[in-house]
Amino acid sequence: MFQASRLFFLIWLDIKRFFRDTKYVLFIIALPIIFYIIYTAIFPKNANVNGVPWSEYCLISMIAFGIMGNAINLLGTKIADERKKNGILT
Repeated sequence: MFQASRLFFLIWLDIKRFFRDTKYVLFIIALPIIFYIIYTAIFPKNANVNGVPWSEYCLISMIAFGIMGNAINLLGTKIADERKKNGILT
């Protein structure tokens, strides 16, 4: 039980640290929302992609964009920087 509570505490600290860094919040949360608003405003409301309404298709695409952006660009560099600061990668 001790290990699980410690894990949740570390996850909570990481979430707090994530939201304090504005560049991560901008690229992971705000950018897909902005793209979604722009793309749904450009295309007509009755547009379909393989029978799926464009707004729903675009929403799923922007969620995937945010997740992949985090995984590829930001999360890896964040972990490497943290390890470098703590002397693990010296």
